[in-house]
Amino acid sequence: MIVLALSGAALVLLAATVWLEALVLGLVRGQPASVAIGTVSHDPGALALAQLVGLGVPVLVAAWLVEGGPRAFVSRALAPVPWDRALAAFLAGLALQLPMVELSHLVTDLWPALRHAPEEEAALRETLRIHDLYSAIAVPMALVVLAPVTEELLFRAFAQRELALRLARVPGGRPLVIALVALFFAVFHMDGASVLAILVAGLALGAIADRWQSVRISIALHAGVNLVPVALTASVVPIEGFNDTDPSTHVAPTLAVASALVSAIAFGLAWRGGAPRDVRA
Repeated sequence: MIVLALSGAALVLLAATVWLEALVLGLVRGQPASVAIGTVSHDPGALALAQLVGLGVPVLVAAWLVEGGPRAFVSRALAPVPWDRALAAFLAGLALQLPMVELSHLVTDLWPALRHAPEEEAALRETLRIHDLYSAIAVPMALVVLAPVTEELLFRAFAQRELALRLARVPGGRPLVIALVALFFAVFHMDGASVLAILVAGLALGAIADRWQSVRISIALHAGVNLVPVALTASVVPIEGFNDTDPSTHVAPTLAVASALVSAIAFGLAWRGGAPRDVRA
């Protein structure tokens, strides 16, 4: 129950923080609520703050409830991993982004109602676009730093460990826990078009965190996935089906397959070794 409660609390706090930011902005600028909420929803700095509050508070609560304080929680969750394994995980995340995008395209081909509207896609690209000093700081901070750190601490360091402890004696309990947390993770993002792709990423994140008993390595993988849409824009390298403006296009099959193979190889390199598997350690 505590896992569901804190995951739900994270969603509520995220939404509440965005609305509070919009309220303050509306009062300062004299804007209607609808205009202010639109401004905040596409401001990377505001989204970074929402991510920090929405997930950071549940993580702190989990730290106190489960391990008696943030220091013990962070020390255990961020146990050291070899730098070369973390680097391999980061590379696996970089290469995983294109297959994830193509998987989302395949899902929306089957269920067109899930496809993002063109104006929604345009707004998202504008949110991620780096065009000045503010966006150069806020966009990477929101997507490549805060999102991986807070989400991995909440979903893998807390939820996955807590469920693993409760299901430790159940046959197949460990894979079941990884799958359940990956499902929570996918639903948490509330994006029907990408839910299957996020589920796949969640399985990879959960498996590698479980392998090493540390979210340092899953943070590296997560950061790699999130970095690609920030760094690989159409102005840098135009890729059909990835950073073009037509939501109906697809990533070239050879590119998607090659990228998936690179991700699998890098993931295998990150997998080698691993920490002792006793979740009570």
